[in-house]
Amino acid sequence: MERLLKQRKQWKLARPAKERIIFIISMLFVFLFSYTAIDKLRHLEQFSRGIGKIPIVGNMHEWVAWAVPLAELLISALLIIPKSNKRGLQLATGLMSLFTLYLALMLAFAEKRMCHCGGVIESMGWVEHLLFNLVLTGLGLWTLRLKKRKQ
Repeated sequence: MERLLKQRKQWKLARPAKERIIFIISMLFVFLFSYTAIDKLRHLEQFSRGIGKIPIVGNMHEWVAWAVPLAELLISALLIIPKSNKRGLQLATGLMSLFTLYLALMLAFAEKRMCHCGGVIESMGWVEHLLFNLVLTGLGLWTLRLKKRKQ
């Protein structure tokens, strides 16, 4: 048992390594959310029409079409500012979880699948897109755990 505890201590990342990982994953989310937000805003009318076809969105599609990219840009800003990085990571992970849940539900239940993610991400296949989102959600959770242990 004592040997296992010693081995576990050897697996811990040094503080500088944790900080680099947190920074890299934060910037990954900044890039992803900024890229998709700008693409959605550039094609706002098309994005709005597309999400208007989603039953749960319905008549709120114009509001949602603005809210989603603005939320992505706000999260990106929070991730860039050191004092708000943790809140940004929490929101980024939460938003990725929602997007992942949406994809999983579409795969499981929808005959006609609609994706309005923006940019090249929209061109992914459904399974690849779900795996991509799961990996990003996992990275977000891991980063939050690293951030918690760092403090």
